[in-house]
Amino acid sequence: MPSRIVKVLIPTLLIIAIFSYIFVLNPGSVTLNYWGGRSWTSPLGIVVTVVFCFGATVAAILAFFLTAKHTFQDWKRDRGIRRRDERAQLLTRGREQLAMENFGAAQSLFERVIAGDPTNVVARILLAKVYRRRGDLPSAVKVLEEARQTQRPNLELLFLAADIQEELGNLTGALDNFSLVRQHEPQNLAALKRLAELCEQMNRLDEAVEFQSEVVRLSPGAGFSAEQARLAHLRFLIAMRNRENNQAHFRQSLEAILREHKDYPDALLELARLDWSSGRYQQATKFWTRAFRATHDVRLLEQAASHWLTLHNPQGAIEYMRNATSSLPDESPAYYRAQLALVRLLLNVEMIAEAKVEMDKLRMLGPPSTEQEREFAVLEARLLQRDGRYLEAYTLLLRLLGENNNEERLLLKQGGQSRHPLQLIEAPSPQLSTP
Repeated sequence: MPSRIVKVLIPTLLIIAIFSYIFVLNPGSVTLNYWGGRSWTSPLGIVVTVVFCFGATVAAILAFFLTAKHTFQDWKRDRGIRRRDERAQLLTRGREQLAMENFGAAQSLFERVIAGDPTNVVARILLAKVYRRRGDLPSAVKVLEEARQTQRPNLELLFLAADIQEELGNLTGALDNFSLVRQHEPQNLAALKRLAELCEQMNRLDEAVEFQSEVVRLSPGAGFSAEQARLAHLRFLIAMRNRENNQAHFRQSLEAILREHKDYPDALLELARLDWSSGRYQQATKFWTRAFRATHDVRLLEQAASHWLTLHNPQGAIEYMRNATSSLPDESPAYYRAQLALVRLLLNVEMIAEAKVEMDKLRMLGPPSTEQEREFAVLEARLLQRDGRYLEAYTLLLRLLGENNNEERLLLKQGGQSRHPLQLIEAPSPQLSTP
């Protein structure tokens, strides 16, 4: 108690001393003149005291208001932080419910967030995902559309809206959303890829080529070749769309594709078809060879060989196969598959001795996979059958079929009749058989 009295008493005495000192040093009076000829005369000490008190009062009032303002701002900030933390907790709980597929609980939590903060884009996106998972796609689109119209652009929102529009079959709506993404991020690679895909689905191939060209320009090294192939595919579709109008122009379009996309298989096969139908067999064979070397697809070898067989020229088919595979390393799986196709061709044209020579080469190489091992066993069984060694062929085929699953596959029903396993290897492939 005494300390509190001292704290009050000492400042009071100091103030009295100061004002007494002012009065002693300034005994004179001061006259203040104001409007209407009126004046006010007062000792200088009183004037100084009044001015000081007035200033102190104004300063105190200002200090009070500033303190009140800062206190209110701190309260408002703290309340905002609390509400933000509450909304974050609601979003976390909502995500948990969504992950557990409790869609009703998740929807309720997200709607509570939106009710407290209508501008919360994350809550609207998550609510749209709830509707999407429940299969209510129109409601999901409505939620996202409301958010898109009232908030600044959000890329996650636009991508989700586009995906849902595509699921609804509204490709135009999906295209519009990805176009909005591109407006805000012209070099967004994911959006450009989707735009190209959508334009292709909508048969707007020229626009698809434009977007895909941008994708190729922006793609990193790892994905460049795949995107180049896709661009070639789109240009090929444009060429195919116009092929009936002018064959010469169609050929020029294919050649233009190959100048920019070397050895694109579809263009090579179309050129081979054009040359074969025009009687330019050797040129057609070159295109087939290039297509095989670009893809290592054995079906292309068999396709070209079948064309030579239609001309009653098995030697041309065999020569084509040998030339097409000559650049492949002997140890490569593609070479082994191609040699199996060559053996099948030789068997189908009854060139048994040559087939045995090729089989011996393959036997020395060894099959690169189980599938090729089975193909080799079937061809070996066919050779044994051609030599009249039916029991060995039968045993080999039984073992092959037994490894390939249950014993019921040993007897295959066709037309109500059981077929002997050797019948599986008797008939040559219709595609490669000679007339």
